[in-house]
Amino acid sequence: MSADDFRPSRLVATFGALLLVSSAVTGAAAVAAPIGSTPTDDGPSDVSGEEIVDTFEQRVESIDTLVATQTTKITMDGNDTSTTKTKLWADFETDRLRREVVESSAGSETITVRNETGTITYTPDENRYNTYDMTSNVSTMVTRMVGSAEFEYEATATVDGDEVYRLRVIPNTTTERNADVTATVWVDTETYFPTTVTVDTDTERVNYTMTMQFSNVSLNEDLSDSRFTIDIPANASEPEPRHHERHTFDSLSDVRSEAEMSVPSPEVPDEYEFESAYLSEGDDYSVVRLRYTNGSDGDVSLSKRDETGYNYSDNDVFEAVDIGTQTGWYNEFDGSSILVWKSSNHTYTVYGDLSKSETIEIAEPIEGE
Repeated sequence: MSADDFRPSRLVATFGALLLVSSAVTGAAAVAAPIGSTPTDDGPSDVSGEEIVDTFEQRVESIDTLVATQTTKITMDGNDTSTTKTKLWADFETDRLRREVVESSAGSETITVRNETGTITYTPDENRYNTYDMTSNVSTMVTRMVGSAEFEYEATATVDGDEVYRLRVIPNTTTERNADVTATVWVDTETYFPTTVTVDTDTERVNYTMTMQFSNVSLNEDLSDSRFTIDIPANASEPEPRHHERHTFDSLSDVRSEAEMSVPSPEVPDEYEFESAYLSEGDDYSVVRLRYTNGSDGDVSLSKRDETGYNYSDNDVFEAVDIGTQTGWYNEFDGSSILVWKSSNHTYTVYGDLSKSETIEIAEPIEGE
């Protein structure tokens, strides 16, 4: 499982981490408005708050194609800031996507295209590309995301001279972790498409603020098939497939005695027991994966691998979470959770049928063994 295994959906493309953060909300406080905003005391005179919310949700679900520029700013503890500017073309009817990272303070500019044959990512500065197979179905993600939060009209405001509706996000689920998370959407009064999304997370150890702004938005316009293809230069290089010896093990002691890298010792919930381990090691890449099961329909896996160089902060389907002294990247899909973090030149991943709090609890003792 990699970051490129996730298909686009209407809500993922439009909100990014907005609804993913809903599972972390335990409380709410006033969230700062976008710069240049002026609240309006009186609500709209000819439409109710419920009608505004209904129209907004219907608009999101009725989007067949989307073209937009998305600027995402992430600030940790008020001073560590990263900014990514992305151009996006999405055709939800045919599950096709083009994503161009044109500015990034955290990584290289990249072009990613997803179509019926798979996914290809090209990095012009390095003249390198990678290809991935895509098999997941976007419809299940849409259903899940739509049901993950509700919205409440708060006020009408003016942002940079444009009138917008301010909606508060009310999650359908909460977490057991001690965190205050506030999410707000500013919606254009004419198109009912978001202009700005803000998410503020405050825990005992870290404050995390994300602001997403959408500009140059076009909805439901015809998109050329050529938009979802990419011409890779003939002299571009693709990493050679790695060929390593692969082994499976029935006991933790066996995999630990065989592996050259240290093997983590995860503290999984009591009902889960170790089932198997997978190990692949070579001169340039190594990975170990431990699998646990509860004996019925629940599985949890923990993997540790050499650092791949992928920048998860550039992928808006992931939400930043606190794991001890590390920052992790979390997502949910099809009833499963995935949490990724980096430490000491390794990437760790916890994946399985667990809640968000349970997933983080497994990761915290490991952090970076």
